[in-house]
Amino acid sequence: MRITFIGSSHGIPEPNRKCSCTMVEIKGRYYFIDMGTPAIDHIVTAGIPIDAVKGVFITHMHGDHTNGLIHFVDLISWYFKTSDPTIFLPTDQDFPVIAKERETDLIVCEGAHFYATDYLPHLRECKTKLIYVNHYQSKKIPSILQLAEDMGDIPVKLAYDGREIIL
Repeated sequence: MRITFIGSSHGIPEPNRKCSCTMVEIKGRYYFIDMGTPAIDHIVTAGIPIDAVKGVFITHMHGDHTNGLIHFVDLISWYFKTSDPTIFLPTDQDFPVIAKERETDLIVCEGAHFYATDYLPHLRECKTKLIYVNHYQSKKIPSILQLAEDMGDIPVKLAYDGREIIL
């Protein structure tokens, strides 16, 4: 499995950072978590067949998570007609509850709306091997570094545009 952070920023523009968009590749199939940036541009530039995109998961309905989805859906509706990904929109299920119930290799946390240290009580209940903080404001990096220190044995890392993880 390869995870690529195409965009790791939040809704306020910052130099050299795009809005939230994460691509997950599993055996030649591609899935996106949020499309806050025009992911179709990344897909085409990287030479990924549009038909290989099998799913898009939107975490919540803010423009910095969905603006690229409109462009993607438009192009697959009239140009890339053989592409038929499933698009999942948010439900009432709380992501931290899921993370507490299931053992995982990786948790990706959004860091824009809270200070990372506010996550500490929740993350300590999770059964995971690695935590990445994505979708953060640069001014909140000290909070993320403090979270990394407070988590002890579980590594906490910053996502940044273009970063790839192989699990």
